[in-house]
Amino acid sequence: MLEHLVERGDARATFLLAQTCDPRMLRAWRVHGLRPDPERARALYARAEEARAEEAGLRDPTSVAAAAR
Repeated sequence: MLEHLVERGDARATFLLAQTCDPRMLRAWRVHGLRPDPERARALYARAEEARAEEAGLRDPTSVAAAAR
């Protein structure tokens, strides 16, 4: 389910999927039997940030300046 939403550019789903690969989150959740993938987690966190900016209309640097006004 999350993978489908990630492919559609959903920032929250991308962030949640990143957490399932993040060794820190897996430890915090006391998950055993699931291998962490820090590289994938980093890539997904970056993708989530891009999607969040896009959803907020901030992807284009000129939009950032316009939003700050």
